[in-house]
Amino acid sequence: MKGNHSTISFSFQAKGHRNIRASHKSTLELTTDSNVTKKGDCIIGVSSTHGLNDLPDEIKTIIKLSSSLIIIILKIGENEVKITGQGNPNLSLSHVSDIVARKSSFTCSRTLCINSSHAAADLPIEFVDLLKEDTIIDVRIEVLANYY
Repeated sequence: MKGNHSTISFSFQAKGHRNIRASHKSTLELTTDSNVTKKGDCIIGVSSTHGLNDLPDEIKTIIKLSSSLIIIILKIGENEVKITGQGNPNLSLSHVSDIVARKSSFTCSRTLCINSSHAAADLPIEFVDLLKEDTIIDVRIEVLANYY
């Protein structure tokens, strides 16, 4: 781990939904869409108040560094899951409705981070059970520059 870390964060909310399966093995997604079908097995939250395009420019600048660490903290009541991923210069961070963490190095307009520690299938079953209810998910994205 390199020195000189500056951390910037951005918080918003999403909701759980009865059709959330959280079974995808390589991605997890939050969306501004209010509904999800059972085919959307990477979706872990709907009705997000923000898409990737809404992130502040200061955060986007850091996420686009290969040396950045992205931490996604999902909280439902007292239950919390922390997901880490890496930034990349190829991330456009421009999708208006979706935010996707990927275990792979694939990038597109929907990608927040690559080399993610978690996909939807990696979330604890107790947390997934809460996601299947009409719960509020507090989401915080923290970015650290010069981590790697």
